[in-house]
Amino acid sequence: MEKLVEAGLEIPRFSTLDAMASAVRAEVNEEILAGIRDRMTAEERRGLLGLPDVVGLDRKTLFNALKQNPGRATWSNFKRLKGHLEWLDSLGDTAKWLQGVASGKVADFAGEAEAQDAATLRDYTEDKRVALIACLAAKARMRARDDVATMFCKRMAAKVKKARDELEEIRRKQQEIVEALVGNYRILLQQVDVGGPAQTSRAQAAAMTKQSLDALEGLDEESSAEEVAGRLEGRVSPAFLLLAEGLMVQSNGLASVTAAVEKFGGFDAQYAQIERVSAHHGDNWEVLLHGGT
Repeated sequence: MEKLVEAGLEIPRFSTLDAMASAVRAEVNEEILAGIRDRMTAEERRGLLGLPDVVGLDRKTLFNALKQNPGRATWSNFKRLKGHLEWLDSLGDTAKWLQGVASGKVADFAGEAEAQDAATLRDYTEDKRVALIACLAAKARMRARDDVATMFCKRMAAKVKKARDELEEIRRKQQEIVEALVGNYRILLQQVDVGGPAQTSRAQAAAMTKQSLDALEGLDEESSAEEVAGRLEGRVSPAFLLLAEGLMVQSNGLASVTAAVEKFGGFDAQYAQIERVSAHHGDNWEVLLHGGT
């Protein structure tokens, strides 16, 4: 301003400057509109100009489809959005149409188009109508690509969460089974351990078998019934020999169970392992508080 005053030049009025700026803006916009139009094929221009036309009995236009939002992250919406993106891609190469156009100008044109409806859009010249729809299509295409990626990530996150929840439920049920098996194993060990019912019965059976065999000493399968009856004063039959042998087999079978436990480290070691597993059954986290900081 000082330079203008020093030079004695007349300062134009604001309205004059505004008119000049408007004229320059209009000239630049015309160049942009013409450039967008020229980078399109005739078929692409016809396709964009036809979007504001009413189609179907619902009186809706495809122009409004450029403004749709993605909706909730569901598989049905994902499929619909994917189809919407394919439709946008079929309109043409928006990157080619808007090549060299400033992103700010594209955003302005897209915002202006989004604020219109199909009826008011027809008030624009054909070149501007094509350019506005092209910018809105470019914005919709970019937004649809982002929405497809975002919705896919959300759906996959939901699927992963569901899968993890199912795995956790399976682990919980398996843990219940393991806990039941551990408890059953403890009971089994107690049955066959020293002092348990099985060992007591085994000792009694062994003693009774020894007494029976001592009574039958010298007899075999060929012994007559009279000989056996005479030895045992007529109280048993020769089948007692087979019964006595069966008792011995049963006693030896129980001994094999005890021997197997000894191979695992013995009864005391098995009980200690059961106690370590049982200490954290269910939701028993309180025992972990001991010694915590």
